[in-house]
Amino acid sequence: MDEVLKKLQKVELKILCDFAEFCEKHDIKYSIYAGTALGAVRHGGFIPWDDDIDVYMTRNEYERFLKIYRENELEGYFLQGTDDPNYEYINFSK
Repeated sequence: MDEVLKKLQKVELKILCDFAEFCEKHDIKYSIYAGTALGAVRHGGFIPWDDDIDVYMTRNEYERFLKIYRENELEGYFLQGTDDPNYEYINFSK
């Protein structure tokens, strides 16, 4: 496996763990999907060539997440959300 991709996936796993911990702490329901779910089931981790994390939640949970996150931001992270007026052309957050 490409060493750069391997390092990226290690960082992404940390991000996903921090995200999961935040959501659990605030009782926000979410699921992993697409390549992230496939990798977890089929590969016991990442699909070897996957370079992102896929999570989703209902609109109500998403709105709660944005509100709670804005009040309790995680140190070291920047959320670019759909509630940001400078971020109006894409309908998902990152």
